[in-house]
Amino acid sequence: MGNADNLAGQAINALITFGLYPAEIFPGAVQWLLYTLIPAAFVGSVPARLPSAFSWGRLAVLVAFAAGIVLAASYVFQWGLRRYESGNLVTVRR
Repeated sequence: MGNADNLAGQAINALITFGLYPAEIFPGAVQWLLYTLIPAAFVGSVPARLPSAFSWGRLAVLVAFAAGIVLAASYVFQWGLRRYESGNLVTVRR
């Protein structure tokens, strides 16, 4: 689990670091990355822009993204539950 912990930590740090800056300061390819693979723009940039430049379309995209993340997380959780084998089954051999 050590390698997975390091990878998860790096992913969280990338999300936080890129989420601190507006997505518009990055070139096109990096912006694409921030809106897709590392969804940092949806964590920091889009919600921060919403009050100052409100549009119903932007709000709809943000709500749809949040719903998509919830559905994806639910699917992954259910998939994990189906694959889970209880770690607390104790069998005694004699």
